[in-house]
Parts: sequence; structure tokens; C-alpha cells
Amino acid sequence: MTDPSYTWVTACENCGSTRWKVYGVAADTQPAHPVQCRCTGCDLVFANPRLTPESLSAVYESYYSRYAPDQSARSMIETYDGAARTLLAEIGRTKRHGDLLDVGCGTGAFMTRARDAGYEVSGVELSVEGVEQATGEHGLERVVHGTLEDASFPAESFDIVVAWHLIEHVSGVGGFVDEVRRVLRPGGIAVIGTEAHRYPINAWLRTARFATGRIPRPVTSDLHTYVFSTGALRDCFERRGFETVHLRAYDEQTAAERARLFGGGSLLRRVVARATVELGGAAARLARTGPYLVGSFRRA
Repeated sequence: MTDPSYTWVTACENCGSTRWKVYGVAADTQPAHPVQCRCTGCDLVFANPRLTPESLSAVYESYYSRYAPDQSARSMIETYDGAARTLLAEIGRTKRHGDLLDVGCGTGAFMTRARDAGYEVSGVELSVEGVEQATGEHGLERVVHGTLEDASFPAESFDIVVAWHLIEHVSGVGGFVDEVRRVLRPGGIAVIGTEAHRYPINAWLRTARFATGRIPRPVTSDLHTYVFSTGALRDCFERRGFETVHLRAYDEQTAAERARLFGGGSLLRRVVARATVELGGAAARLARTGPYLVGSFRRA
């Protein structure tokens, strides 16, 4: 990214609070978002300072060539299949058919699966590469290049809006949720997948950093503008004319993936890390928490 521009946040974009604390600092040489803060009012974690909307758009224009692995790889197809099952099950709680908009549709992987399941699908994608693959390789006709706001869909156009691991990337969470509500028909459903900051292993990692005199790292990728808790995500939607249908935290990481959070080192350290993540996974299941959130919200 060339000469990125930043802007400062003066109030929480969800609840309006001006009280927050530094939550994590990126150690990368050129992080997209170097600092995460946590609002003490609504528990939303957000980047501050953050890339301007223009600079953020520049990052995602070439996202697939710069950050994403081979989209045709077997591992990616399995990942997409698993995500599609989760999403279709969540949508199916309330909507078995209808007009579906996939915001941040990427290369169209979920749109094709939703189309096969009987939904009328449309998509929005900021990456030119994603749009080209969605329309060229998957034959999807209704894919708009840009943001949800750029697309300017007529009001009340859709029965379902899906944003799978997209809401953490937007420039303004309040404006995004407002636009989701505007394009949904009354009684329509927003299905959201994102990442969370309240789960045992994250708490332990933060405690270990503080105990050794170090500042905790960001809880997720420095590309993310926001990180939610179940309470913060619910609050973002209920403040803006939605009612929560279903919301849960979960953990789909393997023990080996969780262990990598602690790094390598000696055999003793690896053994301790493995034991820690196993305990963390058990604690998360007991408390029904985890690093991921999925929920559905009905437009009132």
C-alpha cells in the first residue's frame, strides 16, 4: 500500500462514548492498523487511528493477490463448504427462500452455494479480482464492484443480507448497519459472521503479555477495523432497529492452530502451550465462548 492516510476516531461509532482504553498494539513493521482500542461503554474494539476509507479501499482492491491463498485449493474449497453450511443453517432458521445479498461476496463461493440452495442471489465486492472471479468463473450476473454504500440499492430490496467476516473490515460500523437495515425488507434478516475478543485463550495471552511487561498484540489481524464481543455485536444491531434472533460464539480452530498463537521455542514451551490451548478450548466450550461469532438479526 502506497502512502496510506489515517484518521483519528473521537467517539465510539456504535454508542458515542468518548471513553476507551488501548487494547493492543501491532508489532508488524508496517501494520495497516497499528493500535486497537476498547470502548468502555459498549465493549467494541476498534482501530484508532485507522486508515481512511480511501486507503482502506486501496488495500482491498488487490486483496486476493496480496493476502489470500489459491482460491481453487482443496483446503479453501473445504473452508468455503464449511462456512456455507454454517450460513445456510443460520439463514434457514427464518428464511427458506427469497432475495439474498452477499456483502463482501469475494469470489462468489457462497453465492454459488446459496443459488444452488434456491435463493435469488446478488453480491457486492470491493476487490476487482473477486468480482472478476465471481462473474467469470462462477457465472454470477448480479455482482456490484464497491462497498454496500456504493451499490445504492433501492430501499427494501432484499429478504436476507449476509456479511460473512466482513463487518470487521468496514470503515464505519454504524453507517454500515444502517445501510443493511435500509436495503432489507421489513422482517428481513441480516446474518453476520465475525471475530470476537472475549474468550479464554485471548485473556490468557493478554495476561501473559502484561505479566512480562509487554503491551498485548491486537486480538485479530491488523487489517481489521473492529473486533466484537457478543454484547457489542448485539448492541450494534439493536441500537439501529434490529432484534436479535440468534447469536453465539464458537471455536473452529484446531489445537495445533491455537498452539501456534504461543509461538515455538523449547520442548517444554511447546508442551505447556499445547496444555494451555487444550484447557482454553475446554474453558471456551464450558463458557460457550470462542474467537468467532455468528448471529442473525431481524429488521423490525
